Amino acid sequence: MSHKQFFGLIVPIAIGGFLPFQDIHAHTGIHEFEQGIVSQQVPWTSKGFVNEPDNFQFAIVSDRTGDHRPGVFADAIAKLNLLQPEFVMSVGDLIEGFSEDPQVLVDQWDEIDAIINDLEMRFFYVPGNHDISNPKMMNFWNDRLGASYYHFIYDDVLFLCLNSENGKPNHLGSDQLAYIEETLKDNRDVRWTLIFLHKPLWIYLDDGVVDTGWDKVESLVANRPYTVIAGHFHSYTKSIRQDRRHLVLATTGGGSSLRGSNWGELDHICWVTMTKDGPRICNIALSGIFDDAIVTQEGRDIIQSLSSKAGVNWSPLFKEQGSIDDLEALLRLKNDTSYTLRLAVEFAGEAAESVKPNSFITTLQPMSSSTQLVAIKNSGQIDPSTIPFTTSLSFSEGNSSILEIDYGQNLVVMNKHKIPKTASPIKVDGLSDDWPDADASSTDNVISEADRPSWEGSHDASISLRAQLNEQYVYFLCQIRDESIYTDTNMAPWYQDSICLRIDGRMAEERMNSRDGSDKAGISFIEMMMVPGDDFEDMHPKFISATPDGSLASCRPSAEGYVMEAAIPLSYFSSLQNGNPDGLRVNAYINDVDNPHPRIKVWWKPDWYRVDSWSGSGSFFIESP
Repeated sequence: MSHKQFFGLIVPIAIGGFLPFQDIHAHTGIHEFEQGIVSQQVPWTSKGFVNEPDNFQFAIVSDRTGDHRPGVFADAIAKLNLLQPEFVMSVGDLIEGFSEDPQVLVDQWDEIDAIINDLEMRFFYVPGNHDISNPKMMNFWNDRLGASYYHFIYDDVLFLCLNSENGKPNHLGSDQLAYIEETLKDNRDVRWTLIFLHKPLWIYLDDGVVDTGWDKVESLVANRPYTVIAGHFHSYTKSIRQDRRHLVLATTGGGSSLRGSNWGELDHICWVTMTKDGPRICNIALSGIFDDAIVTQEGRDIIQSLSSKAGVNWSPLFKEQGSIDDLEALLRLKNDTSYTLRLAVEFAGEAAESVKPNSFITTLQPMSSSTQLVAIKNSGQIDPSTIPFTTSLSFSEGNSSILEIDYGQNLVVMNKHKIPKTASPIKVDGLSDDWPDADASSTDNVISEADRPSWEGSHDASISLRAQLNEQYVYFLCQIRDESIYTDTNMAPWYQDSICLRIDGRMAEERMNSRDGSDKAGISFIEMMMVPGDDFEDMHPKFISATPDGSLASCRPSAEGYVMEAAIPLSYFSSLQNGNPDGLRVNAYINDVDNPHPRIKVWWKPDWYRVDSWSGSGSFFIESP
């Protein structure tokens, strides 16, 4: 039976850990792989199992203190229990320290030890400057934890844990250097050496700090494979010295601006897999580790219920084209729940300069509402002018917090597009020659981040849309630029170059709002999808059934791509708007298939179902007679 061995003070201690899976055909590891398929074809790849018996995994936590943020380190401990490393290392700064009061030290160490006690596997302490910041604290460490520098061997890997404050700050000291030299001499044949200390003394050495002792350490380890891990600076940095990796970890609860991974400022754990070729190291942000109850059915029901009954909404904001007048938006704040709601809104960044007030907080009692008027500085010719803000909802009952939800929204100011009237009939033939240049829409199309790498620009695939009407029909013209058209009569339209036109002709209050799951094509709005070469009767039956009787449509190739024309009876919109239609909401997207590239979608306006859509997008207005 294979097992891991731990040698500390020359005392072997068996450490239980995860045993890797084994394919018995590979003759490694201790787990058997059995299967009952006898054919040559099998539903898995030919790669072996990554289950080398000499591999092992452990985790490293970084600075908890130095303006610590309560709860973060405890959260890391809980998440380490989910990940199940074989053991956990540290790089110091576990308490705030800097006190000589014995009771303060007892309280601080009791606090951190209680947190660490929840860990399901072994934890190795390494001292930081906050842990041993004066002689009394050094004595306290010795009495409570024993040695401040030590080593152990685990599965033929030497773990060398050092004290970077030995006798004075930034100092290893002669006694520790002698211990390091003797330890390395006694363990010259280990497969790897891992060095842990709080302060990255190599940086101090480079900055001209003398007597750190690190130059001596570097000379002692120069001819062996090793890796060094430290903390202290609360920001992550990897550097290479003597062709070896030197890592300075960020934080696991210590003070940080948390500007993100680009700045090396994040709460994380370092995960190490020791292999025959050395350590494989990755960093896992605490914010990216969840248990299996990320969302329970009960939790989903609560969130959907509360978020639909509370929040911020407003009527769409339209300005006349060319207008430079400032606008006002009346935000409607609602709480249709049985809980007390603390509602906060913040316009940040450039938006803070355009909106007054740029933030506010209000408390809404159960089943109540309020309003907030905000003034918006007109952004001139930008259409649409998008003003992002963050909404925070905190639900409570008495002194108990029930749920907190944060999400982004966009206050959008749009040009008012009008549907011009024409006395001349338009022939719906997939040609644009009988359309005047009337209120053409922009071609600032929307591409998803997933599709963007395959999109080569507006010449590759883009769409513009316009509308006009007469006494009988409302007409729509979609002009698509596509330098290569792909069609296949054996395929569904969404797997070819095609266009999908959506038209919502309901009353303004219904059509203006972004969609949720209750809005369905053919019920809440018209949906027509066509392939170049199609006429109305050629459409997929799904789309014909969603279209009112008397409708017309045609889609034809053009010099730049293809054109879709559609005509919907004006009487249809009249029936939905009490005989006096005042406008429509329209959107469209194209499927662009350029073999061998994958199919991508290009939207005219953001998909109504997406969170980045906005109320009233794609609105056209019908002028009163």
